[in-house]
Amino acid sequence: MNIQNFTRSKSAYSDAFAQKIKEARDSKSKGELITINPENVWESIESGSEQQRPDV
Repeated sequence: MNIQNFTRSKSAYSDAFAQKIKEARDSKSKGELITINPENVWESIESGSEQQRPDV
């Protein structure tokens, strides 16, 4: 293989989408996720949002 002719292919994803994926992975590594119950999605989201709110 000739290294000089090697080119990296462009990602199929937009830069904005790739940035959102990076941010999601960063949030995951910090533990900033909520658990969703598929049987009751909206209640899970609401209770997860309340858990992330700072105490006032």
